[in-house]
Amino acid sequence: MKSPDAIFPDWFTTHKNNDIPEGVFILYPMRHHSRQLERDEIIIERLKKQYTHFIDLTKWESRDLALEGKGSLVFDYRNQKIFCSLSQRANKEVVDDLINEWNKISRRPYRAVTFSSFDKHDDQIYHTDCMLTLLHDHVVVSLVCIKDENEKSNLIKELTDTKINKHTYEIIDITRDEVEGMCANMFNLRDGEGNNAIIMSDRARRTYEESKFELLNSRYKILVANIDMIEYVGGGSTRCMLAEKF
Repeated sequence: MKSPDAIFPDWFTTHKNNDIPEGVFILYPMRHHSRQLERDEIIIERLKKQYTHFIDLTKWESRDLALEGKGSLVFDYRNQKIFCSLSQRANKEVVDDLINEWNKISRRPYRAVTFSSFDKHDDQIYHTDCMLTLLHDHVVVSLVCIKDENEKSNLIKELTDTKINKHTYEIIDITRDEVEGMCANMFNLRDGEGNNAIIMSDRARRTYEESKFELLNSRYKILVANIDMIEYVGGGSTRCMLAEKF
């Protein structure tokens, strides 16, 4: 198999909201050649026709620099921010290029909030959504994974300070063990009745400290899927497997 991680659609994102009502389709540079092969020309051509704007960042692959889409970026449309944990799969130069291209077409300017994070083995966390996800009213994040105290303080401010945010988030701080158990790798969606729902894996449910799970369960409709094989072999979880199609 030439592209064993193709189940995780990190090579593109689509966006359509009040800031870019015409919509934008973004193509991302992937770190490894096997992941670059995941880009499907048929899908690309179809999506390009559905959105007025197109941002192609794949030029950065010639410099061996990457920004792996949905895995590396967590968008906060309500506050016009993009959160990114920098790594070999999320380069700051490429993030800056994305922000520059995005702001050319956005009605309101966006900015990036970047930092570095490390797992329980002291290895750099390669995708932001392994340690941070935004829900409707909460942010699930592992603050202990951020070593730099200035970066940690700034991230907390960017999430909770009412002076710089139209919408603030209540922090659910997870441990490094919960990070390894995929507790941050979730998606907040709306069901057919407009209720906020969270898709999480059974592994995440088993790993969550009970008080944190009960807090989530009291505020969101939780859908649990057993994807143990995908998590242990592929290294990704529920959010990794989903692509937002606006």
